Amino acid sequence: MDAATAPVLTTDAVTVTTDHMGRLYAVIPDDVARPLAVAARKGIDPQAHGTFFESDPHPADSWAAATVRTFFEAVLSSPLSQEDDHAWGLDLYLKYGGGTFYGAIVGESGWNPRHPLVARLRADP
Repeated sequence: MDAATAPVLTTDAVTVTTDHMGRLYAVIPDDVARPLAVAARKGIDPQAHGTFFESDPHPADSWAAATVRTFFEAVLSSPLSQEDDHAWGLDLYLKYGGGTFYGAIVGESGWNPRHPLVARLRADP
């Protein structure tokens, strides 16, 4: 992605929440979610089947890597991560500066805050 046209993700733009089953979601702006999804699939054969395949690695100074670091920082600053930073793989990020996030990243248009289960979750303390 061209640094001049790449959307910049800030920690304030990340909404960290859970669904009705307690699964962690990070809701990010669509203009960041779209190119991040493309970057995540880079190097994966479109015909790949199965459960284990990885995209090409992204250099530490790339847009994708910087965006993921911002995302991790936003999740770590969330009150939800204070409950248990091991639950979603965040402990690996704290220890090694990278790792696997055991949650979902979704663009704003893919998250429906008016869905009855999400509305109930937000109403519950």
